[in-house]
Amino acid sequence: MIIGILGGGQLGYMLALAGYPLGLRFRFLDPSPEAPVGRIAPRVTGDYEDEHALERFAHGLHVVTYEFENVPVEAARRLTKRVEVYPPVAALEEAQNRVREKRLFQKLGIAATEYAEVGSRGELDAAVRRIGLPSVLKTCRMGYDGKGQWLLRTSKDVEKARAEIIRWWRIITAEEFCGFRLHPRRMRRRVCRGRRKRRRERCWKNWNTWA
Repeated sequence: MIIGILGGGQLGYMLALAGYPLGLRFRFLDPSPEAPVGRIAPRVTGDYEDEHALERFAHGLHVVTYEFENVPVEAARRLTKRVEVYPPVAALEEAQNRVREKRLFQKLGIAATEYAEVGSRGELDAAVRRIGLPSVLKTCRMGYDGKGQWLLRTSKDVEKARAEIIRWWRIITAEEFCGFRLHPRRMRRRVCRGRRKRRRERCWKNWNTWA
C-alpha cells in the first residue's frame, strides 16, 4: 500500500518510520524543498493547491491522509476526486476552526470546556467574568502547540492579552482552563483490499497518556 501524506515535517517523518516495518510505502507533498521527509521517502515539492503538483502526488496512491490539521481544505477536496482521503474533508474543515469544532461537539453531545466567542474588548471582559480565571484565549484558526494562545491567570494577563491580540479580533475564543491527569487515546486501523476495496477495521483497547 502506498500512502500519500500532505505535509512533510517531523510528524510525517515519524509516521513513515513507524509504517515501514508494516510494509507500507509513503509519498509526501510539501511546499518546502527542505522538508525533512525527503531523506526517507519520495517527496513532491509544490504548493498544496498546485493542480500539477497534486496530480503528481496522487498518481498511484491507495489513500491520502494529513500530517497536520492546517493543510488547505481545497487541496484535500481536490484529491478526493482521485483517491480516498481520511479523515474526510468535512472533518478536516471542522477541525480547522475552534468555534465550529466546539459547536459540533455540542451537537454530538461530546463534553467540552466552557467557552465564549470573543470579537471585541467588551466581549473579552464579559467572557472573563463568565468563565473566570484561569482561562485560555485561542485563535480560531492556525494556532497550535501554544502558538496563537494566551493563558490568563490574573487581571494583568488579561490586560497584556488585550494589547497583543488586537490584530486577532473576530477570530478568538475564550475557554475554561482545565487541568487533566490523563489523556485517553484509541487506535483504529482500516484496511482496504481487493478490487471492490472491501474494508476491514480493527480497534485496539483504549490506553491513557498520563500528564
